[in-house]
Amino acid sequence: MKVITRYIAKEFHKLLIFAIASFTIIILSTDIFESLRMLIEHKVNYLIALEYFLYKTPYIIIQVMPVSVLLSTIFLLSILSKHNELTAMKVGGMNTYQIVAPILVSAFIISIVAILLGETVIPFSNTKAKEIKQVEILKSQTYFIGTRDNLAYINSSNWFFYIKRFDGEAGRMNNVSIYTFNKNNDLIERIDAKEAIYNENNWIFKEVYVRNFTYVTQNDPKGHPESALADEGSKNEITVTTTANELSENVTYLKETTFPIYEKPEDFCTISKKPEELTMIQLLERIKKLKGSGKTFKEELANLFLKTSFPFANFILVLLGIPLALWTGSRGGLILSFALSIAIGFAYWGSIAIGLALGKSTMNPLLSTWMGNIVFGALGLILLFFVRK
Repeated sequence: MKVITRYIAKEFHKLLIFAIASFTIIILSTDIFESLRMLIEHKVNYLIALEYFLYKTPYIIIQVMPVSVLLSTIFLLSILSKHNELTAMKVGGMNTYQIVAPILVSAFIISIVAILLGETVIPFSNTKAKEIKQVEILKSQTYFIGTRDNLAYINSSNWFFYIKRFDGEAGRMNNVSIYTFNKNNDLIERIDAKEAIYNENNWIFKEVYVRNFTYVTQNDPKGHPESALADEGSKNEITVTTTANELSENVTYLKETTFPIYEKPEDFCTISKKPEELTMIQLLERIKKLKGSGKTFKEELANLFLKTSFPFANFILVLLGIPLALWTGSRGGLILSFALSIAIGFAYWGSIAIGLALGKSTMNPLLSTWMGNIVFGALGLILLFFVRK
C-alpha cells in the first residue's frame, strides 16, 4: 500500500509542476506581450525587463496554483481510471478514500505553503516589481517622493493628516489639518496650520490653531474663539475656551511650533501599497490605524481574510475535483477533464470575486471571503461521500 501511495503522490506532483509551469508561462507571455509597447517606448534595458518579470512570477504562480492542483487531480484520476489502475488498486484491497488520501494531504500542505509564501515572498516580490516599473522603467521619481494635492495619511501615532498641497521635494505642506480620535472614535483634537516645513528632522508648523475637545453635559456658551483669536493675532500664543452642550472646546493659536511627528517627507508621499504587497501583520496595522482614526476598514478586513481563504482553494478544489474525476472516469478523457477543471476554476474565482465585493460593502468580511470555500467544500464533501468505496 505504501508503494501505491508514493506512486500516486509522485504522479500527482509531476502533473502539478507541469500544470503550474504551463499556466505561468501562458500568463507571463501575455503580460510580456501587453508590456512590449511600454518597454519599447521607454527604451528599457533587457536586464531590467527580465528582472521586472521575474519579480512578477511568484504572484502569478500563487494565482494559478489552485486551478493547477485541480487540473492535476482530475487528470491523474482520469488516467488511472482509463488504464484500469483504479480497479486494480481496489482489487488489491484499497478503497477510494485510501487511494485519494495522498492527493488530499498534498493539497493541504500546498495550501499551508501558499499562506507562508503570501506572507514572505509575495509581498516582497510584488513591491520590487512595482518599484522597478515606477523607477527603472517609467523613470518616475514620484514613487517615493513628489508633489500631491489632497493627500490623506495616517502616521505611526494614529494621527490622521489631510494636506491640501504637499511638496515632498521641498519638504513643505500647505493648509494642513491633523485629527486625533479617542477609543470611542470621538474627535479629541484638531490641528490646523497654514503651512509646515521640514527642517533638521522636525516639522515646523506656522499659523497654527490647536483645538482640544472635551465632551461634557453643560450649556454655557462663552463666545466665539475664532473672532477672539483674530483680535489677538499679534500674540504668539492665545487660548480661548468655549463650552457648549456636551462639548467643551479649547482653542490655542500659535505663530510657530513643532509636534512629535517622526515621519520624513518621503513617508508621506510613498505610494500606498496594495493588499498583495502587504503581509497580514501590515494589514492588521493598517486596520488599527483606520479604526483609531474613525475611518471605515471593511475593505482592509476583507483583504485580510482573503489572505487565508484563497490559499485553501488548493485543498477545497481538490475536494470537489476528486468525486467529479471519479465520476467522469474514462468516459470523457483528458479533454473533458481539462474543460471541467477550467469551468470549476472560473466558477470558484467568480465566487471569490463576488464574496470580496460583498465583504467590502454589505456582508460580514469573514463570511463573504470564505463563502466560496464553504460552498465548494460542502459540495465536494457531499459528492465524495456518495463515491463508491
